Amino acid sequence: MKDPKNIALLALSVAVFILLWFGCNQRKTRIMHDQMYIAAMDSISYSEDSTFASIKAIVAQSEKDFLRMHTQDSTIQKLQEVVKDYKGKLASATISRTETVEIGTTIATIKGSDTIIHNDTVYIYPKYSTQWNDKWSIGSITATKDSIARSIKVINEFQFTTGYGPWNPFKKKQLTITMHNLNPNTVTQELRTYVLKKSEKRLGLSINVGYGIMLSPDGRMHH
Repeated sequence: MKDPKNIALLALSVAVFILLWFGCNQRKTRIMHDQMYIAAMDSISYSEDSTFASIKAIVAQSEKDFLRMHTQDSTIQKLQEVVKDYKGKLASATISRTETVEIGTTIATIKGSDTIIHNDTVYIYPKYSTQWNDKWSIGSITATKDSIARSIKVINEFQFTTGYGPWNPFKKKQLTITMHNLNPNTVTQELRTYVLKKSEKRLGLSINVGYGIMLSPDGRMHH
């Protein structure tokens, strides 16, 4: 016959173990929750030439935790909408917005002209044209007396990397995403990433929005 004292001791040990395990999980949940909000308050940091942009990743223990996050950050709100649309199928999602500003000068040539006769006076207005084909942009501009025709294509390439950075004994490691614009004329304006802590059998998603600005040889800006 088993000793009732031993049974009681065993039951007490199991109860203590369960309480400790539950308390440990609760503590981990609070820590992750706090880290999620700390990351949400982070802002983009840039390299000296502005081609690298880095920001802390928002790591959530569950998709619901991320979607329940209250924030005034418009980029995070956009990211929440993306995650919500995929209904639990994502392991991670990244959203970014870039702007490209290219300033340059090319030689203009005269191609034809417009002739206008008014009374006894003949007015001749030349048509100016220029074109270029560089590594990061291809385009042409034709200007007449009352209009400017333009055809411009901006080429962008991006590299996304995630990591924890160098080890620091005084700081808890924090996952960070870095976006590298290979086009030196492109700057990252918005960057946010969401990562689910448990990411088995889920998809990763990256969304990027680019915005190009070019200047014509006469110094005027065109979109």
